[in-house]
Amino acid sequence: MLLALSVVNIILLDIFTFELTPDRGISGNGNPAIIFLLSFILLYIGLIVLIFLKYRYIRSKSLPYIFLLLGIIGTIVSFVCLWNFITTKYQSFGDRLDGFGILNQYTNTIFVNFYSFMLGLSLIFSIIGVMNIYRNHK
Repeated sequence: MLLALSVVNIILLDIFTFELTPDRGISGNGNPAIIFLLSFILLYIGLIVLIFLKYRYIRSKSLPYIFLLLGIIGTIVSFVCLWNFITTKYQSFGDRLDGFGILNQYTNTIFVNFYSFMLGLSLIFSIIGVMNIYRNHK
């Protein structure tokens, strides 16, 4: 349920984040997506904690290695995609957002997007894998 709600919040955040178009002016009407950003953060923290609590003790000998492998692959792929997404987005802004804070109605999706979502999940899978491998070898 938390997974689905987190994904819905990412979609809503994307919908309510303004697109900066070259032929239009900059909106000063506030940041309507901030509510989805805040609710996403709370839901995502809950999801990460629940995943960690559920899988922190894995009895299987091979499953921790699968967690670690998927976590490492997911982390690398997500990080590369996130880096590409962020640099492309910032380049499209140019200097048009000077005077705005780092978090504004145009930059919401830089911080919360599918790639950052998957990066966090991949990192927690890696941590779970390492913890269980270490625990099983004691």
